[in-house]
Amino acid sequence: MSSVWRRLHPVRGNTTGAQPPARARPGQLEIIVERRVRTLELRRNGATYREVSRQLGADLHTVQSDIQAKLLAIRTTTIEEARDLRALEVDRLDAMVRGLWRGIQEGLQNRSHRLAVGRR
Repeated sequence: MSSVWRRLHPVRGNTTGAQPPARARPGQLEIIVERRVRTLELRRNGATYREVSRQLGADLHTVQSDIQAKLLAIRTTTIEEARDLRALEVDRLDAMVRGLWRGIQEGLQNRSHRLAVGRR
C-alpha cells in the first residue's frame, strides 16, 4: 500500500480491508472511452439499455453508468463552452459600449461647444 493511500484511508478501526484501487491495464481506459461513445451512439439511435447491453456484451448497469458518465461529460463541456462564449460576448459588448460612450462624449462636447458659440 502506498503512503498516500494510508494517509487518505487510515486504518483506525477500519476492518473492511479496503485496498488501494488497482491500476488500469494498458489500453483499458481507451476501451472504456470507446464503449461509452458507442453506448451513447446506440442510445441516440433508439436502442434500449437492454439492447445496448446485448450488442456490446456489457452488463446492464455498466451501460447505464456509461450513459450517465457520458452525459455528465457532455454537460460539463457544454457548460465550459457556454462560459467561454459568455466571456467573449461580454468582451464584445464592453468594446461596443466603450465605442458608443466615446461617441456620446464627443457629441456632448461638440453640442456644448455649439451652444456656447451660439450664445455669443
